[in-house]
Order: sequence, then C-alpha cells, then structure tokens
Amino acid sequence: MGRLDVVVSNAGWTRITNFANLDEGMVDEDWDKCFLYNVKSHLWLMYACREELEKTEGCFLTTASVAGVKPSGSSLPYAVTKAAQIHLAKGLAVICSPKIRVNSVSPGLMLTEWGMKFPESKREAAKNATKLKRLATDVADQTSASSGKSQRQMVNEAGHANFPNFLASYGLRIYNPDDVQEGKEILNTMSNLDYGVKK
Repeated sequence: MGRLDVVVSNAGWTRITNFANLDEGMVDEDWDKCFLYNVKSHLWLMYACREELEKTEGCFLTTASVAGVKPSGSSLPYAVTKAAQIHLAKGLAVICSPKIRVNSVSPGLMLTEWGMKFPESKREAAKNATKLKRLATDVADQTSASSGKSQRQMVNEAGHANFPNFLASYGLRIYNPDDVQEGKEILNTMSNLDYGVKK
C-alpha cells in the first residue's frame, strides 16, 4: 500500500441499561469505559494517522450514534459520550482543515449482532420511531459517501474487506473493550508504533 486516504474510526463501548433509570446510569466504570472508547480512542487514532491523511488530503470518519444527538440509547454514559464524540469530530474538523476532512455518522439502532442483544420490545419501539418503519443493518453507504469514495474503492484500496487486517496493515490493532487499562495504555504506546503506510 502506498497511501492512506480514509480512516473509519468505529470503536465504541456500552453496557445496556435502562436509560430512564438514573441509578443504572451512575456506574463509574461505565462512564470511564464509555469515555475511553467513545471519545478518546477516536482522538488517539486521528493523532496517529494525521500526517498520512494530510499527505493525501484524506478523510477521517467516526461512527457516533443518534443517542449523541437526542437523549436516548443503551445507557446515559453512552449517550453523553456519543455527544462528546460528535463534538470531538467538529473540533477535529476545525483543527485539521483544510488538509483533512473530518466527519461522523450517527446511526440509530441497527440490526447487527450487537443490536440484536436488545430486547425485542426495544427493537420494535426503535423501528416504530423511524419514518420508514425499519432499522438499518449497516452504515456503509453513509460512510463511503462521507469519505468521497465508493465502498468498492475503500475495499480495493484496503486490498480486502477484513477490517481488523486492514487496521493491522497500518500498524494499528483493535483493543479489547473489556480491558480499560489496556485502553489507557494506547496513548503511551503510540509513540513506539510506526503508523506510516507500508512502503
């Protein structure tokens, strides 16, 4: 690979709780993990890939959530940190322009493996709250449209559709969201890793 054009920062974490129950929203560990994975990880990844994206006038995209736009979602810590993630993307857009385009997409509940963990009643309520009365299965179209590249271009440039391997090809890896300490060490180890594109 000779260049880095698009980075999709898709890290995130939550613990499903009753959003309307303040007692369930008062768990310190949930707040710490949500800030680590829903906010800081995106900042650290942008910092790591900034020089390469500047060279190509590339695009950095984060996957936020509709829970960051309106109070809702799997938990209070999740909603608050997704709002922070959206604001982070806006801040990074100001800081990194005009060389790098920064944006975020904010999907609602999606029928992914994770989304299917919600009770049927919650999935049905989410579906009925949409204008089209259906839930999405992915946001690939929105992501590729925001990047200025087609999905096919993104996959072809990656050489494969296996996202963990795509990240690994740039010296990055996916961290276990259950290990907060490991996440805190990401920033400390960044200076020791080569984030440049393979020559």
